[in-house]
Amino acid sequence: LQMPSYQTVIDSLLERHNAVHREQKQARLLLVVGGRESDLLPERHPECTARSGDRSARFYREIAANRIRFISAQLLWAMAAYSLLGGRRICWDLLFPQVFGNPSVLGILSGGRVVRSGEQASLEPIPPAAVDRSVRGFF
Repeated sequence: LQMPSYQTVIDSLLERHNAVHREQKQARLLLVVGGRESDLLPERHPECTARSGDRSARFYREIAANRIRFISAQLLWAMAAYSLLGGRRICWDLLFPQVFGNPSVLGILSGGRVVRSGEQASLEPIPPAAVDRSVRGFF
């Protein structure tokens, strides 16, 4: 997997940047996954379409073992639609650190956050307070 290598390089560059500019910036590397979101649902979810060949379980084992966090392309689309239709935006720079601040969260789909408990992953709602703290007006 390439993502752990990317994180190492990002951490090194950010450490140098912070030292030079006396800042405390942080970076989080997220995998954006497109395609059918039902393929990303945990294996036990009734709408999961990735059960054959143990694909869903294998995906979540690899994600957890390599400490990779992911978001779905549909989540980004839903956030954009919310902004266009609601006249307010959900700021991902505010939302993602709140959601991924919980080390049990593996990823975020348009239907909620994927949380790992033991060897099982499940889909749970994103806490409404986290969304509320991430909403801003356009101006």
